[in-house]
Amino acid sequence: MGFWRGTGKVMGQIVDVRVDKWVGVETIKENTSALLAWVKTVFRVQEAHREETFEAAMARLQLTDTMVEERRRQYSILVYIFLAFSFIIFAYGIYLAYQHSWGGVSLSMALTVYSLSQAFRYDFWVYQFTQRRLGCSVKEWWSS
Repeated sequence: MGFWRGTGKVMGQIVDVRVDKWVGVETIKENTSALLAWVKTVFRVQEAHREETFEAAMARLQLTDTMVEERRRQYSILVYIFLAFSFIIFAYGIYLAYQHSWGGVSLSMALTVYSLSQAFRYDFWVYQFTQRRLGCSVKEWWSS
């Protein structure tokens, strides 16, 4: 028994046998807490800096009704462009899945989600232009 105990002490000085240092548990903990803090800031709803009506915002930005209507029309076109782009990318992703190109499938699905989020963004703005009020909720947009 004395031989093995002595060997363990010598080996412990030569080779660090603490697995938590091999893996870097402290670094993993720090990175996880930093990632969670970042996710919390990304998904936190920001408070409005000012309370104003649609007409007050139009006056502040010096917009006319024709300019607002033109912007609403432009955003409507962008909604259709992003929806078409989403459909094309999604169809291409299905083709890539048929070809067993899984990296391409994941990239095309990510691009599809991004394109759909842009379509939602512009459609929500079109809804606010149509309602002529700011601060509409997603629930109101969805029920319309």
